Amino acid sequence: MLGSILAFAVRRGVPPWMPHSAASTNQRWGLTKPYLSKLSVLIFLLAIFGHANAQQGLPQYSSLTGHCEGTIYKSSQIMSDHVAKIRNRTLPAMTQEALSDGSNGTVIIEAVLCRDGRITDLEVLQDLPNGLTQEAIRSVLGIEFTPAEINFHSVSQKMRFEFSFNDHKSGIISRREAEGKSIRSIEVVGNRRLPASEIIRLLKTEPGDRYSEEQAKQDMASLLSTGYFNPRGTSVTTEVGPDGDVTVIFEVQEMPLISEVRFEGLEKVTSSQILSALQNENIELRPGAVYDLSKIKTVTSTIERVLEKSGQKAARVELRTEQTSFDRVSLTFVISHQ
Repeated sequence: MLGSILAFAVRRGVPPWMPHSAASTNQRWGLTKPYLSKLSVLIFLLAIFGHANAQQGLPQYSSLTGHCEGTIYKSSQIMSDHVAKIRNRTLPAMTQEALSDGSNGTVIIEAVLCRDGRITDLEVLQDLPNGLTQEAIRSVLGIEFTPAEINFHSVSQKMRFEFSFNDHKSGIISRREAEGKSIRSIEVVGNRRLPASEIIRLLKTEPGDRYSEEQAKQDMASLLSTGYFNPRGTSVTTEVGPDGDVTVIFEVQEMPLISEVRFEGLEKVTSSQILSALQNENIELRPGAVYDLSKIKTVTSTIERVLEKSGQKAARVELRTEQTSFDRVSLTFVISHQ
């Protein structure tokens, strides 16, 4: 039955019984032809399949995404530098229906990154309405990755993905509108490794105070000065309650941890000499340390200085990064000699 639907959709484009939201989603993905891409057809079928099974709990999509044969490993069973490496992914977007309805929350998905390069055995552990689950599924299915390895052989790995949508945004007001209002509470969202209590200790804004935009800016500067948070993904917003008081929400995006550091093209100097020079600059470049983007220019210039002292004045350093998991990144410094 599903095979017949798929064949019809690919051959004829958007069928007349497809909801308008699905057709507009197809346009939103940039498909200018009237025919559905394979991915959009699959997402549409996932929506049908999920609706048909809604009465039996959360929908299972493995019958549509396929099954990965053989042993499937957990990340804890694989050496950290040999887990599956995500090369490329697209984050899900809010749908117009979700924005209109004020939907918010988190979609949790488990899937297998199969050794043959496919995303299989997709399972939704926590879903959301208004097309948000389908957006999260689209993101997972679009992942490009390098399979995990054990003993120099590609293996299959199960991975969990969490996508947060519109957290705490239903009563958002501008910081200027919040100026002078009483602060009911302080919230931290987006943190994964660092406890909210430790992040709040860095702030001077406190419950019971009157909201000050200037103080909020100073608190943001304090957070970013730690080097633990990505400036592009960290922000402060205010949410007004029924009583007129405001909740100040610090949404943070933690910088990833370093999973591995490599040097390619080294001549006359060793990696130990470079790491020692970086340590003298108070730069920690080792597995488990926080990947601080603000210090990368200092890192590369320090490496070039060490190379220059060894007689390699024309050497240039380029950083190549690879995301090995949702919160870890591998660093490779490539040295070229001109």
